[in-house]
Amino acid sequence: MSITQLVLICILLGVLLTWMITFTILAIRQQPDKNSKLGDRPSQPMPAISAPAILQVITSQSLPSHVRAGQEPPST
Repeated sequence: MSITQLVLICILLGVLLTWMITFTILAIRQQPDKNSKLGDRPSQPMPAISAPAILQVITSQSLPSHVRAGQEPPST
């Protein structure tokens, strides 16, 4: 093993350990900004699309059978 390979191994190992320690600290530390905002959120989730509470259905009035067919009313 040459001196160049040994230096390269040490540098890469140092970079890897620094990377791991940095992101371990970032993952473990508490973030007070996020904790204080938890109380501000509503307790129940809000729907993304709101739907009306009551759906109204419009129905047409049924016509007598002789009017529907276009015929004259029967004479009595």
